[in-house]
Amino acid sequence: MLKKKDPIYGFVTRDYWCDIGDLQAYLQAHYDIFQGKINLLNDYTEIKKGIWVGSGTLIEPNALISGPCIIGNNCRISTSTVIEDMCVIGDNNVIEGETSIKRSIIWDNNYIEYGSQIRGAIICNKVNFKHYVSIFENAVIGDKCIVNERAIIKPGIKIWPQKTIDPLAIVDRNIVWGSKHNKTIFGENGLSGIINVDISPEFAARLGAAYGSIFKKGSKVVVSSTTSNSARMFKHAFASGILSVGVEVFNLSSLLTPISRHAINFLSVEGGIHVKLSNDNPNKLRVDFMDSKGASISRVTERKIENAFFREDFRRCSGEEISRLNNITDFKNYYVRSILNDVNIDAIRTFPQKICIISPSDFVISLVVPMLQDIGCKVASFSSAFNAHDKIVEEIEKNNADFAAFIDSNGETLSLIDKSGNIINDDLFLSLTSLIMFKNIANSKVVVPITAPSVIESLAKKYNGNVLRTKTSPHAVMEQMLNHNLLKNKENAYQFSLNFDALAGLVKIIEYLCKNKTPLTEIMEEIPAFYVSKKKIFCPWELKGKVMRTLITEKSDEKVELLDGVKFIMENGWVLVLPDADMPLCRVYSEGDTPQIAESISEKYLTKIRTIINTR
Repeated sequence: MLKKKDPIYGFVTRDYWCDIGDLQAYLQAHYDIFQGKINLLNDYTEIKKGIWVGSGTLIEPNALISGPCIIGNNCRISTSTVIEDMCVIGDNNVIEGETSIKRSIIWDNNYIEYGSQIRGAIICNKVNFKHYVSIFENAVIGDKCIVNERAIIKPGIKIWPQKTIDPLAIVDRNIVWGSKHNKTIFGENGLSGIINVDISPEFAARLGAAYGSIFKKGSKVVVSSTTSNSARMFKHAFASGILSVGVEVFNLSSLLTPISRHAINFLSVEGGIHVKLSNDNPNKLRVDFMDSKGASISRVTERKIENAFFREDFRRCSGEEISRLNNITDFKNYYVRSILNDVNIDAIRTFPQKICIISPSDFVISLVVPMLQDIGCKVASFSSAFNAHDKIVEEIEKNNADFAAFIDSNGETLSLIDKSGNIINDDLFLSLTSLIMFKNIANSKVVVPITAPSVIESLAKKYNGNVLRTKTSPHAVMEQMLNHNLLKNKENAYQFSLNFDALAGLVKIIEYLCKNKTPLTEIMEEIPAFYVSKKKIFCPWELKGKVMRTLITEKSDEKVELLDGVKFIMENGWVLVLPDADMPLCRVYSEGDTPQIAESISEKYLTKIRTIINTR
């Protein structure tokens, strides 16, 4: 400009001016707002000294906010969140509980899950932090990034837009090029995501079309959900996608997953879905996909759906080819009747049980209590979470009950509590159902995952039964249980109900106790004591293969099984090392003759895995 002799002008002003050339200047400009150097807060309400909030923002009780601080329009700040001074939070942000934010700038439309820590950082637009993420001073996260569970972003790190950070990752260098574009929809336990963040109506409709496209035109499927409005929203959007590809839909209204599984068999359809809220987060949905037998779909079927979804090559039918939506409102009555038709009610009435029913779901209680009363049981019930153990024991004593039954909110998981307060769940419950199978059906075959305790083989030997071990996924277990038609093979149906249908399983356990006039405490004494250990260890994705290969090729006198992961069998126990499908983890399961042996076996292999990971 000087060479060209272009004119250069200056302007003298008393107004605020800041040349934002780096991050420190950008942060300082925000701090200057708090110091009153520039007035930009006319559209905000000062709810407390130094705390300005926009319209439509909800701050829940017990959220702790220290001024000076600005929170934009239409935000939700959940309970137990801590926002300290010098924070600027834009519009349409959701910040879940137990989150802590200090001296940070957060732009618009972000979703920060519970337990995250943000310290002196800048978060741009449409960023999704999963739970327990930590990000430190002078770090910057670009638009539309996804930072997965328990990731740590170290000070000064810059992450360019549309990047995905792995769970448990420690990011200590800038991420500029490349991105981890997520080509999977399903995790180890099906499909799940935050409502209107990971899972929107548009996503549901597109996924429904992809799902429907794996079937022939004119096929029939079932859709159902819990009573949650968000679950219903997903269900209806998903159903519209299915209808658009020429597949007929049966809408079962508000039900439980086991009822949907039963309906698939009863209606002879090709498959179905059930939508429910996550047990650990009311803002997260889980979607169960089921095959024509009512079992969880296989990984092969999941890939077909994912391929159709990402390629968007699903067919579209003409308007006249669109199938109808069939609403069925009373299927739960058929379900209850089918359970009762399959047990000896007279035997139950001759030795009636006193039972406490506990569930966090009023809908579950409304189904199971009258059903048990119809067959002669005396029932007390209350709504509670499973962790209220003392209250459950108190209710057993107060009602002189034989035992208590806890049923989860979706009617799938059953746990029992006996008169002494002993909890029967997980491996112990699986051992109980296996024992009932062996004693109730001669020469019966029990299907259990490879992680199940060896005591089940001991019970099989005692009662001339057989044990078939499978991979750990729900589909693998269900597939083996249902390798024949569910409605025609009573043995398969019996074990499936005991393990995947809490209502039917409870009635069958009651029937067994009544037919044999045996209290629950007495049958539990038949199960030998066993000692298991379950641990996990961080393992980077790229080293999982190395860990497994090294463990397999090490010289050892132990017997090796490779059904799922790698299992080593010893004289005094066994250990299974299993890479996690969704997280950078290896899971280590072990069993020993004593608790100390089980723990020592686990520690031995945890040490081996650490050594392999650290040997580069």
